[in-house]
Amino acid sequence: MKKNHQVLKWLILMVGALVVMFVGQRTLTAQAASIDGSSYVTSAKVTNGPDFKPGDTIYVNYHLEFGDTPLHSGDVITVPLPDNLKSSKTDTFDIYAPDGKTVIGQAQVTKGGQSVEVTLNDKAEGMSNKNLDLTLATKYNGNEYGEQDVNFPNNHEDEINIVPNDANLSKKGTLQDDNTVKWTVLVNRRELELKNLKVTDTIGPNQTMIKDVTVSKAYWESNSTYKREKPALVEGQDYTVTYNDGGFDLAFTDTVSDMIAIDYYTKIDDPSVINDGYVFRNEAEMSWGSGSGSGSNKEVANGKVSTTGKNTGSGNGDSNTGTDIDEGNNGGEPGGNGDLDGDGNPDTGTVDVDGGTETDQEQTDREGEENATKQPNQPTKSKTATKKATQATPTAKQAAGAQALSQSNRRNHTGKLPQTNEARSWARVAGLGLLTSTVALAAGRRFF
Repeated sequence: MKKNHQVLKWLILMVGALVVMFVGQRTLTAQAASIDGSSYVTSAKVTNGPDFKPGDTIYVNYHLEFGDTPLHSGDVITVPLPDNLKSSKTDTFDIYAPDGKTVIGQAQVTKGGQSVEVTLNDKAEGMSNKNLDLTLATKYNGNEYGEQDVNFPNNHEDEINIVPNDANLSKKGTLQDDNTVKWTVLVNRRELELKNLKVTDTIGPNQTMIKDVTVSKAYWESNSTYKREKPALVEGQDYTVTYNDGGFDLAFTDTVSDMIAIDYYTKIDDPSVINDGYVFRNEAEMSWGSGSGSGSNKEVANGKVSTTGKNTGSGNGDSNTGTDIDEGNNGGEPGGNGDLDGDGNPDTGTVDVDGGTETDQEQTDREGEENATKQPNQPTKSKTATKKATQATPTAKQAAGAQALSQSNRRNHTGKLPQTNEARSWARVAGLGLLTSTVALAAGRRFF
């Protein structure tokens, strides 16, 4: 009989442990929820512009306030973008508490997508007066020029002005997974008739040219997307190319009246700088002229790839401890733009996003404002009043170029560090398991 008592006690203890595990798992799982963030948006706006070429980066800022709405680890908050904006790239970035170090969640956006999803972790537990700030990099998701209404969730409105891109040369870079950069030079974007057309490309520091180039005719499918024709042009027949230590010189053998896409790759010499915000730079120059003389007209375009953050987020609220924490900073993003279908093949008729260009002055202005955003207590700049829309209706030949404009400073919200109630949840579960075991043992003694 004594042996039977021992076996029964062990069985009862095992049942109690299983109850703790089962109920605990159900308790924690039940806390996770899908939350539509639309009704919690208290302000939303475009933070740069107001004038944008079709491929330009448009930064938007959301401020959400949840009050005493319960938020738990695993909750997914979905915030939609306006119908005429889309995410500029696929990205995953952290949401920081006011100390700039504690991660309270993670956000995800998908290139071309029209929403952002924020998944909270246990650091978001136990907060009151909760709020969330998001700054997102987007692109125009339309095909019209002029003033466009931007309708954010919860009846918040703004306006942007889409203007044509008159540049005839542009260059963009795309950071690859194998520590290379794919560069694309768009030549004769306006599809003019150009004689003696030449292109000189100069790669920047920390890169080595990978031969060869691929040269293709291209045409516009919309104001911001183009498609390469196939097959690609033939070296020695349609063009000649000379490689050098700093890049290449390319000359066309006949008059060019089509848009031309030149694709090539560079190897990153020191991959360790990729995630440190390093900017990889390249420059392209096109020249042309009439008759048999040398080109007398020139145009220059700068291309760059950076891992500097564009999508950022911060969360705040009051905890149960009353501890004040200083305001934090932001998260980051990798990479750059690429082909829409993602096949990475430059000569198969791939639809591509217009990479655009920027002048030296635009670059200086943009980098100055980006540096300003790194100051944690910098106030948000007010946006210039929206300009009047361009009245002329451009043709498909006046297609747009993409250029990352200045990132606006996000709003600061001082508050207190979130505190988790996970320990309290497990304490309740453990208590339930102990109670179950005690009752079972008592019943066993009485029975035997």
